[in-house]
Amino acid sequence: MKIKINCTTQEELQINNKKINQKNYNKLNEKPDKFEFVSKIYLLQKFKFIDNKTAYIRKSLEFICNKDITEEEFKDFIENLKKIGFATKKENLKIRYIDSEGKIVFNYNFTTNKPFIIPAFSTKKKSLYKQQNLYIRHNDN
Repeated sequence: MKIKINCTTQEELQINNKKINQKNYNKLNEKPDKFEFVSKIYLLQKFKFIDNKTAYIRKSLEFICNKDITEEEFKDFIENLKKIGFATKKENLKIRYIDSEGKIVFNYNFTTNKPFIIPAFSTKKKSLYKQQNLYIRHNDN
C-alpha cells in the first residue's frame, strides 16, 4: 500500500518552493512522524529503454503505508502535506493511494482535494527503476 505523487518537475510538486530531492527534503522542519501509517518515503525514478538506450521518463514521491487507510485519512494526509510545505503549480496533479495488488483505491487532485475517475485498468511497461530513500520509520523498541 502506497501513496504516490508525480514530481518530475518543480511544476508538478515542490517542497517550500524548491524541487524535490534528498537535500531539500531533509531541510523540512516537520518530519513525517505525524503520519503514523507512513513507514517509508522514497523518490522513485523511472527510466525507459528507447533505441537500446535508457531515457529518463518520470520521478515520483512515494509514501509506503503500514496499514490500509480510509478516504478521510487520505484527504487529511493531502492537507497535512500542504501544511508542511508541499505545493504544486499544476491544476490537475494526481495523488493516488494504491493497494498492495497495484490497484488504485483513491485518485485525487492534490490542489482541490476532489476525486478523479479511477482508470479501469493500467498496463505495466518495461522500465528500469531507481529508488532513493528519504525516510524510514524506526521503532524505538
